[in-house]
Amino acid sequence: MAQKTVVNRWALKNYRMLTGETMLAVFDELRVHIGGARSPHVLSGTTDAYALASRFKGVLYKYPFFKKKHLRILRAIIDRCGEAYYRKDPSKLYISKAVVEEWSTSFYIPMEKITEYLKPLQIFGILKQSSDPKYVYKVSDEFFQLMGPVAQYLVVPVDTRQFAEMMAVASGVSSVYVIATAMQNRGLIGKPLIPWFLKLPMIYTLSGLEAGSTKIRDILEIPRINAVDNYFVIERGAPVELWRSIRAEAFEFMSDNYVIEQAIPDGYKLNRLWVKMHEEGVRRYVRRLRERYERRYRGY
Repeated sequence: MAQKTVVNRWALKNYRMLTGETMLAVFDELRVHIGGARSPHVLSGTTDAYALASRFKGVLYKYPFFKKKHLRILRAIIDRCGEAYYRKDPSKLYISKAVVEEWSTSFYIPMEKITEYLKPLQIFGILKQSSDPKYVYKVSDEFFQLMGPVAQYLVVPVDTRQFAEMMAVASGVSSVYVIATAMQNRGLIGKPLIPWFLKLPMIYTLSGLEAGSTKIRDILEIPRINAVDNYFVIERGAPVELWRSIRAEAFEFMSDNYVIEQAIPDGYKLNRLWVKMHEEGVRRYVRRLRERYERRYRGY
């Protein structure tokens, strides 16, 4: 196979914008099919949205702003969202001083440091200051609208298999929410918005963009993987041992989250919904470029 057919160089050179647009496209789809937002959509319904969300499960476990104790607080908040949604009781979304003190005691966080642990949850739009003086915080409406319909299945008796599936969906929804919020508030965040163990699988996918179209090959060929690795190591100068580590994490992520669904002689079969959303990311970026050039041409 000729080198020019292995990897799309334009997609590689524009990987930052393309991965960003793809993550925002995923977020918008979850908002439409789970949160009830109204906007153009790509997926066919809630079932696809749940399946897509589960492809992002576990991202926050390695996200630079979230450590073990942050995540334990987040799980308690997600549980509150489920109870509030299922029981139609919005009071569960309000966090009193007594609840904060209980978090401190239960999760072994000194009270003088609890505010520091809650700060990421505020930065990423999960918690906000309460306007009701009886409470300290409130779960944001944006987070609740997305998480409530999913988390309700965590607080009612369900089949154990369905529970595990919805836990994966809840994990994925929270991961997408945090990354999309970070991208929309870049000034508040100083670290990479999309971690490399997630970004590299996205780049591997986007590099399969076919010339002159928005179609992406759903087979992740071995030569394509090697071409992407060579681009970053040889052309961009990434340290070899660092890249080995990133690549290993990326493949662990793709395997655990079923981004790659089957090994075949040429490489790996990519998940259909995963590819579909990357194609939408390409379309969004192309539209943005076209609008930018049209504004420049018109002089405004």
